Amino acid sequence: MLNNKECYLKTGDKLEVINNNVYINGTKFNLLGSGVDGNIYKYEDKAIKLYHDDYQIKGHLNIEQIEILCSIITKNIILPKERLGSNLNNFGYVMNYIDLDTKKDILLEDIYKLTKEIKTLEEELILIGKNHFLLDDFKVENFVFNGNLYLLDPDSFIFDKKVDFSKKNLELFVWYFIRDIIF
Repeated sequence: MLNNKECYLKTGDKLEVINNNVYINGTKFNLLGSGVDGNIYKYEDKAIKLYHDDYQIKGHLNIEQIEILCSIITKNIILPKERLGSNLNNFGYVMNYIDLDTKKDILLEDIYKLTKEIKTLEEELILIGKNHFLLDDFKVENFVFNGNLYLLDPDSFIFDKKVDFSKKNLELFVWYFIRDIIF
């Protein structure tokens, strides 16, 4: 459970976490969902992911790595746009909010549109790999479609400054996309 954390967003708005509830400028925001590593809340056109306290013990990207990830510009892979925390710790991030639909909606679109969306994801995975990040969590729940195909869960990355992960990201993407989305 997250307790007694606060920071300021780039907009100047004050974010507080009190007893696992999120308040921005005193207004409480509802929980959208919860996963292994944290909770997601909606704020205007953004989603805020706050790590569970015990997840921080297990480790995740450090502050410098998250800042690098925030600087990578992608359209269909939803990456952090802003780190939440102090100069000494990180307890979450802000990302773009995407309305979720089911994976079956992908199959209802024409094949040309789907192929174009997959190509965009491939190009963005190469870009992320060239920035030394390996995506470590491909699963069907991380793909969403609302006219565009998106890949979520950006905190599931491994960082290694010595490695260009472009090829490995593509191999994992193809394998998991075929396994989980198509079949």
